[in-house]
Amino acid sequence: MTQPDRLSVRVVSPISPEEAAALLGDPMLRGECDTRGVALEPIVAALRHPAEERLRRADLESEHQTFFRFLDALGRRGIRFVVIGGLAARIYGSTFPTEDCDICHARDEENLRRLATFLREMTAEFRRLPANAPAELSAAVFATETDFVFTTPWGKFDLIGEFTGVGRYEQAIDGSVPLRLGRHRARVLAIDKLSSAKKSTGRDKDQRVHQELEVVRVARGLLDRATSKAG
Repeated sequence: MTQPDRLSVRVVSPISPEEAAALLGDPMLRGECDTRGVALEPIVAALRHPAEERLRRADLESEHQTFFRFLDALGRRGIRFVVIGGLAARIYGSTFPTEDCDICHARDEENLRRLATFLREMTAEFRRLPANAPAELSAAVFATETDFVFTTPWGKFDLIGEFTGVGRYEQAIDGSVPLRLGRHRARVLAIDKLSSAKKSTGRDKDQRVHQELEVVRVARGLLDRATSKAG
């Protein structure tokens, strides 16, 4: 397993009240936010919380409030995955709401079998039918394409085998951050890769999330430089 990305590890750690005040009073960061069209206050408020609390707040804002249930169910079954998409962005301090549980999954036969069993137990339904296989929740069907999207009683679940700006599971897990999110540990896509993936889609919402993540990166850099000078 590769080492977690250092920047991502620092971003998922909560900042202190003093650090929050320093960020809110920094004119350079204010200028960065103005250029990117990002509100600073809600991002700083999010960064004051540990990663699990950031996810809990995203859960409370969602319609189904089941993100922890998804992650717990995947963890209990030993499914190998990396948290990506809007859920990962919220863990890094983004303020945009999300309703999807997006994961990038390992595509070996055993992992696909476990995913198929999980989705059958969930009575999941395809939101987009397979292009070259029957609409069955099976490892054999999941092997025919990289991406599948589902509706479940817990909300939307997106099974992503390959995505723009990053690649497949092997690239997604490289530098990912292991976090305890509820009862189990999950790996979260590194912030630089997440920002790149959001930028690459061209979708308006993803562009706005990308801008927020870039502000988070700049804010963390300012705090790191201040700490270095103080030391």
